[in-house]
Amino acid sequence: VLDDGSTVRKNDLQKFKNDALPEEAWVQCDKCDSWVHQICALFNGRKNKTAASYLCPKCHLDKVSKSGEETSDEVMKGARDLPHCFMSQALEKGLESALQRAYEERARGQGVNVDQVEKANDLSVRVISNIE
Repeated sequence: VLDDGSTVRKNDLQKFKNDALPEEAWVQCDKCDSWVHQICALFNGRKNKTAASYLCPKCHLDKVSKSGEETSDEVMKGARDLPHCFMSQALEKGLESALQRAYEERARGQGVNVDQVEKANDLSVRVISNIE
C-alpha cells in the first residue's frame, strides 16, 4: 500500500540497487572549446545558468600574460567574501575558541603571556555544500 492509498503488487516492482552515481557536470571554455570538470573549474553552474563566460586555466593564463595584469573583477575571492550560514558561524566560533584554548595552553607551557604566542590569523570557515 502506497502513501496515496493505492496498492501495487510485488511482482509489478522492478529490483534496483541504490548505487547509481549522479553524472558530473562539465563546462566548455569559450576560447579554445576544451572541456573542464565543473567542480575542478570552480564554476558554479547554478549561479551561472545564463550566458556566463568561462575561460579554462590555460586560456586564462594566456590572457593574463598578454595583458600583463589581471583586472579587479578577475581577482580570486577568498572564503571571507562568501556568505555565512548558521553552520559556518558555529564552526568558525568553535574553531576560534579551540584555538584560543590552545594558545593559552601553549603560553602556560612556555611560561609567556598569551599575546607572545604565535597565532593563526584571518581564518574563515564557510559551508560550500551541504547535501545529505
